[in-house]
Parts: sequence; structure tokens; C-alpha cells
Amino acid sequence: MDANYLSNIIIGNYAPPSFIPNLLTGYTSDMTFFQRVDNLLISITCYLMRYTVGIPTHDIIVKDNFRNAPHIAEYNNKASVILMNSDSSVMEPVPLVPGMIDIGGFHIKKPKKLPRDLEELLNNSKHGVIYFSLGSILQSSQMSNQTIKTLIAVFSKLKQTVLWKWEAEELPEKPPNVIIKKWLPQNDILAHKNVKLFITHGGLHSLLETVYHAVPCVMIPVFFDQKRNAKRAQSCGFAENINFQELTSEKLELAIGKVFNNPTYLESVKKRSSIMRDKPFSQAEKLSFWVNYVIRHNGAHHLKVSSLKLAWYQYFLLDVIVFLVACLIFSILLIKYLFESMMGKRTTKKIKTK
Repeated sequence: MDANYLSNIIIGNYAPPSFIPNLLTGYTSDMTFFQRVDNLLISITCYLMRYTVGIPTHDIIVKDNFRNAPHIAEYNNKASVILMNSDSSVMEPVPLVPGMIDIGGFHIKKPKKLPRDLEELLNNSKHGVIYFSLGSILQSSQMSNQTIKTLIAVFSKLKQTVLWKWEAEELPEKPPNVIIKKWLPQNDILAHKNVKLFITHGGLHSLLETVYHAVPCVMIPVFFDQKRNAKRAQSCGFAENINFQELTSEKLELAIGKVFNNPTYLESVKKRSSIMRDKPFSQAEKLSFWVNYVIRHNGAHHLKVSSLKLAWYQYFLLDVIVFLVACLIFSILLIKYLFESMMGKRTTKKIKTK
């Protein structure tokens, strides 16, 4: 994924919570006032939890297995380069130190020839194909009966062929326009010109693949970074977004209709695909270059920023702030003392004169 509160700390990247959302919030960079308040509080909480719970807990685990190992905190700043599975075509531009490298889409390869049955299906679908998959972690066959019925109710009304990654042997009450397969070569399918829509959970690889192949989508995010990915896709103009917990047949039917009936969704994803493809060399080549670069330069320590040498209170300038506040207080007290001394001498002088 792209830069987040974990990778930023490790490599010393500056990430102001005013416009860089925490990974756990699901926000984009365009946050409202209260979202910025929430983002700040969550960011502080994550930072505190890392140093009060995360690192000590991990250190105990390391010590249990490697008694002579140094404290795990010593490994925090060892990284010179972080390879991030992100791309500027869909991620907001943010500050990055030299050692943070985008390689999003490195897994996307030239599409292979599809199996004959899939090739014939895609070629012969008169009204196009809708591809539906919840990825490799989530299994659509394990969804609730109500959710499955909701999906079937919508799919049965469509004139398009629906190619559904369904992990079980059978799909009860399957409409004739729905084709189920336990496994599907997603990259190769999305590359086919007859695939008109991708209904996805919004996983990062799925997001990058749908942009690369310029397929508009309907996203049904479930957890973690999927909600932020879905919001990004929607803000880029090539997707509709429905939270999994709020999925209804009315919302899904409306979202599919919007994407099919409004050409701006396809235009937007083509624009983003053009941005993603416009590179001097492939992301896989970029990945290979940077791995070898670090090896050639013995760790590439010259890429590390000096902030990694600072303690947390120095990084946030708390020592400087305390010093300046102390100087201010001292100056006020000194002025007050001098003023009172001068007033006291004047009063004494007047008394003596009288």
C-alpha cells in the first residue's frame, strides 16, 4: 500500500495529519474539519500504541526466540528504501522522502491467452460481461444468504453476462446469465475488451488492475484499506461505492446503472489508465532496479533522512518549544522584577523627599 503511519515512522517521512489521512480512517486527503480532528486523534493514538504496546510486545516475542537479540526498536531505522505498492494514478500526491518508491502495479503482466471456455464466453457475450470477485481472502460463497439473494436479484435483471468468482460447487437459484467459476485469471479477464464492469471489494491489487486495464467498477468494500480505496476510486470518477454492510438490491442496481449509463466513468478510468501507463519503464523493472541499487550501494544509507537520528520529542520540537516557553516566562518575570524594583525605588525616593 502507499505511505502510512507505519512506513512513515520507519523511514522518517513527514506526514501532516491535516491532509494525510491515517490508514485506519478510510478518509481521502480532502477531509472536513471534523474528519481532520478525528484523523489527528487516531494518528496520535496509533503513535502512542506503537511505542507503548506494539514495540514492547514484539520485543518480548523476539527475546523469547532469540535471547541475545538487540531491542527491536534498534531495527526501526535500518531501512533505507521502502517499496510501496502504490501508484500516483489513484493515490493522492503526498510528501515522500527519497527512500520511498512507488511500485504499484508491478504484479500486472501482459495478459495471457484465456482458457477456451472463458475466451468463447467473453467473445460471444452480446451485451458485454460484468466480472464479479471479492478477491482471494474474502469468499463470496461464505456470504450470508440474504446478501447472496440480494446479488442474484440484481444480476438476474441484467442483460449482460455476469462472470462470478464463486468458490462452491453450486449457486442456488443461479440466473441463466450468471456464470460461476471457483477460480478466475483476473488480470487476463480485465484485459479483455468485452469486460464492461468490475464489481469488486476494492482490494489494492484489484484497484490497480482495474485502472491499468481501464475498466470502470462498482466497489463493495468490507474492511481495512478497502474503504479508502473505494473512496479514492469514487473521487477519481471511475467507480461507485457501496459499503458491504449497507448493500441492498436498490443501491447495487442504481450503482450499476450509473456506471453503464454515464460515459464519464469510462472516460475517467481511461484517463487514470493513461497516467498509470505513462512511465519510462515498467513497475517491475523499477522494482528490480531499486533492489539492486540498495545492494550495489551497501544498503544505500545515503538516502536516509536525518530525522531518524532524533528522539521523538526532538522530532516534534517539544524540547525547543519548552526552551522558548521557559525563555518567555523568564523574560516576563525579569521585566516584572525590574519594573517593581524601579517603582519601589521611586516610592522610597518620594518618601525621603517629603
